[in-house]
Amino acid sequence: LRGATVLALGIGLAGCGEKAAPGLHGQVSMAGGQAAAGTAVTLTEAVTGIQHTVYSDAEGKYRFAREAAKDWKLRVALPGSTPLERQIKDIGDAQDFTLATEPEGWRRSTSDNWLAQLPDGHMRRELILNCTTCHEISASRVFVDGKPRDINGWRGAIAYMRAMDVYKVVPPDFNDEAYAKWLAAAFTPEKNATIALPKPIDAALASRVEITEYPYPDQKDMPHDLVIAPDGRIWTTGMFNGEMVVLDPATGATRRYPVNGGKPGGDVRALKFAPDGKLWIVLGANKSLVKLDIGTGKYETFPVGMYAHDVELDSRGVPWVNDYMGKPERVARVDPITGKLTEFLIDAPQLPPSEGAPLPYGLQIDRQDILWGSQLAANTLFRLDPKTGKSQVFPMPEANSGPRRLALGLDGTIWIPEWNTGHLTGFDPRTNRFTRHKLGGGTIGLYDSEVDPRSGVVWVTGSLASTVIRFDPRTGKSETIPLPTVPGFMRHIAVDPRNGDVWTTYASLPASTPKIVRIRLRA
Repeated sequence: LRGATVLALGIGLAGCGEKAAPGLHGQVSMAGGQAAAGTAVTLTEAVTGIQHTVYSDAEGKYRFAREAAKDWKLRVALPGSTPLERQIKDIGDAQDFTLATEPEGWRRSTSDNWLAQLPDGHMRRELILNCTTCHEISASRVFVDGKPRDINGWRGAIAYMRAMDVYKVVPPDFNDEAYAKWLAAAFTPEKNATIALPKPIDAALASRVEITEYPYPDQKDMPHDLVIAPDGRIWTTGMFNGEMVVLDPATGATRRYPVNGGKPGGDVRALKFAPDGKLWIVLGANKSLVKLDIGTGKYETFPVGMYAHDVELDSRGVPWVNDYMGKPERVARVDPITGKLTEFLIDAPQLPPSEGAPLPYGLQIDRQDILWGSQLAANTLFRLDPKTGKSQVFPMPEANSGPRRLALGLDGTIWIPEWNTGHLTGFDPRTNRFTRHKLGGGTIGLYDSEVDPRSGVVWVTGSLASTVIRFDPRTGKSETIPLPTVPGFMRHIAVDPRNGDVWTTYASLPASTPKIVRIRLRA
């Protein structure tokens, strides 16, 4: 166990002899006097860097349900307006802001709007599937030295992607030269100026949302996945540094656990708590599973012979993994005592070599211990019955939809986020039928889904739109929450079964700003 890094959460005291404000509040207006509804108002603690965000209501009013201290920073941001920042000097006064239109506000637009500039069709879907699977494409990627990339600039960007793709996830038939020409023609100064702005949060939802962003202790690492421990702490996988980072939400303290012998690398990915309190962790590059005793910091390593992408536990607490790089696809069961590995082949479609591997992604195990998995590149859902060893493959209802990380509904529905289409798709195992629900444009990048065990509500990440989406299967209605940080590229979410809080991380590669994030809805 390494030494703890402690971030003491500010208690909002103004200082000796000064009375704290009952809750920071104010009004946000536009220069013309109209209310600036849906403005993100972010309060940053001076010492810890923890950021708290609320949104202004239909009248432009906002209020934090917390005190504020002098010298904390306040920032307001609304799509299409120039963001404003202010140091708090008098905590007793309301903090009002007047926003002005930003002439080139499109430069701050989210990745989904940039990608929407590309003509819909096979090329755009292949680009989204292969080039945005790890990061967004927005102004910071399109512009170099203040100018849009020309064809040579895009050639260089694609070559850089190829060099980073050590596992050859991008298929051989991805035509680098064709895409370089296509992107250079799509992102010209004239076309860039027409890029749409993100939609502000709905006014009816704005006053209910509170978002807290905790700085990640190593800004060069990438927090890939996270899980909520039984004691409420948040465990995240530090993919680059071979460690776990644990956050105590009550104090803001973080603690770091090495899981790769204290060495960087190992590709620490997915994780899952077992009923006995042990934590199972995937080390993809090491082709192994780690069982961590969080009380002692000791761990056991179990070789699995594959680059596993996900880990799930069956009703007996036995871990299962899927082979991310394999062809044909395999899944494996690991005996948690002996380490014995039992493999099962999935009856998956045999892609031609030019299209690469099927890329298994999400893994779920239902109440009957049936295994369900998605195949990102093969565009399929699979089912495996461990008792018989037989599998069944179900093609997704739309071509090249990009099924990613699954969720299991309270009624047994398999929820599938489609990366390429903006649809959340439910699969009924009783009828083998798909039902699709449109949550946004075909460029928002639905990555992960998670079900609230209290209500059955499905939460989904719009990783290319920097949004989190709440979908209610009972009504078919969805609510979209824009995140205060852009890009907010997420790979995994978790829902706290005690209170419904939603947790995620920002994990873009190449890296942007990693954070651990809580989204809370007030009643």
